[in-house]
Amino acid sequence: MLIGEIKLLNCIDCGGDLKLQKYHLSNTIINHGLLECVSCARCYPIIDQVGIFFRREVLHEYLEQFEIDRIIEYGYSEALLNNVGKKKISMDAQVKVAKNWGSLFSDFNSLSDKKLLDDENSQGGITFMKRFIGIDFSLFAGKTIFIGCGGNGNETYHISKYKPAKIIVAEIGVQVYTIKKNIPEFESSLMLIRCDIAFHPVKEGTAEVSICNHALQHVKDWRAAYQKLVETTKEKGIISICVYSYEHNFIMTHIVEPSKVIIHLFPLRIIKWVSVFPAVMIYLVIRLIYKPISHISEIIARKLPLYEHMMFWSHSTFKYIFCNCYDLIHAPISYHFRENELRELSRANNVRIQKLENTFGTLWTMVVDKV
Repeated sequence: MLIGEIKLLNCIDCGGDLKLQKYHLSNTIINHGLLECVSCARCYPIIDQVGIFFRREVLHEYLEQFEIDRIIEYGYSEALLNNVGKKKISMDAQVKVAKNWGSLFSDFNSLSDKKLLDDENSQGGITFMKRFIGIDFSLFAGKTIFIGCGGNGNETYHISKYKPAKIIVAEIGVQVYTIKKNIPEFESSLMLIRCDIAFHPVKEGTAEVSICNHALQHVKDWRAAYQKLVETTKEKGIISICVYSYEHNFIMTHIVEPSKVIIHLFPLRIIKWVSVFPAVMIYLVIRLIYKPISHISEIIARKLPLYEHMMFWSHSTFKYIFCNCYDLIHAPISYHFRENELRELSRANNVRIQKLENTFGTLWTMVVDKV
């Protein structure tokens, strides 16, 4: 985050402008600092180049101890003391989303290594990323891109290769701190924010393109989050989301999701190792059934259930499939979107659908124009 970019942000409490009160620079980048709202005096810390913006009522539920320690060490304690609210908001599921994904990305951080991301045909490679996002990546050149729920940075990594002017990443979990490691050459054009996407601080009309890939289904109030995506985008801009589909997803909607009532009674570490069993089954089924039959006759293979999705996963290592199964099983919030819900979502936000595709049979990619 650069000093001149503070103008792109506002207070999530009152909408007021922010000013930089204290800061330490690393070259031209704010390494750590303290932002204060000029209207209500609410303070927000910046640590390790990441701005932290959570509503005062839930701030301490999201903060990890290392963040609190750094905030105190840098002398920004007012960002903690001023933000202790009297009213308590119950957002247990959303806080659990942040903490669960922080654990998942820590356990599987090797899946974001540059070597894997640079493999075009790997699950994290550019080929599948383009399918998920559904936009011509050449359009990113010279543009400001907003990425909602940016995870550990796979989208940021690929998009940075197409020379955007600026990438702003909003991510609820602590994995946001790892995003810059793969793109040190892009550091000065990267703004990282730890926040809830439904309450992020980026001003309206900031980005030409806004993206939320594989994440909106994990937001409790996904309608509010999508509205924020649209508001963050300039007029005539583009918004892209990729979400779980209800259609063609019987196993998830009627078996996995109902079973979570029991599975989620167990600690996360047990859930992780429970995920090994479906991962092994899927890995073997793909290699012993789907791939051999597709080599013999794609026409016959396409009659197999979940053919497109299984062939997509056939490009993955066992570790990727294990991570995917863990991802699907541990998620505290998982919503599966029907086609008509996405069409209604676009109408409610006055955007025009450019593309609505049932990607790999189990996802929806929706690209819209803000008109």
